[in-house]
Amino acid sequence: MSSSSTANSSDTVKRGSLFSRIFSVSDQFVNYYYYHQSPTNQMIHFVFVPVIALSLIMLCFKVDLQHVDTVRWLIVDVLKLSSEWCNLAVLVSAVLMVYYLILDRIAGFLLSLEFFGMVVLSHYFHLRWIHSPSTYYWFAVIIQVIGWATQFYGHYLEGKRPALIDNVFQIFIAPLFVLFELLFCWVFVWI
Repeated sequence: MSSSSTANSSDTVKRGSLFSRIFSVSDQFVNYYYYHQSPTNQMIHFVFVPVIALSLIMLCFKVDLQHVDTVRWLIVDVLKLSSEWCNLAVLVSAVLMVYYLILDRIAGFLLSLEFFGMVVLSHYFHLRWIHSPSTYYWFAVIIQVIGWATQFYGHYLEGKRPALIDNVFQIFIAPLFVLFELLFCWVFVWI
């Protein structure tokens, strides 16, 4: 076997192991937990991770994808929704729902309900401020800024930089582990 084929096979193994780590709840949890051990920082995350997610979904809701045939086919023809739902928020939420369901069926189901609620709430705000789109955008942006500032403050108090500095993918893991932490706390309250 030549050295070039050996290098290629080891690259494949590395890619495969990265892929398997992305879909491993335990690997993701260990990485996420390292950065979030302070109870104060955890409480900040309990509140502001969903707030940041909502405002991000709100911003994505305004990105129209009706011109993308595959998205339009999926949302209008397969899901039987009206074309106003052909937007980036629905697409991002659907992809995240599938990812969370792959990682953990129960938590994935609960997060699917949460993200579905965020998309519906974004639609509500869209209709509420349909004649004042700048209000909608400012509302979402202000929530983003407050949410991220508070998150960074929590990491400052903990004395650790945010996980997303080392791995930007942790942004997508945060809602799952906030839910895990809440479920963990809830179980101990009821035992």
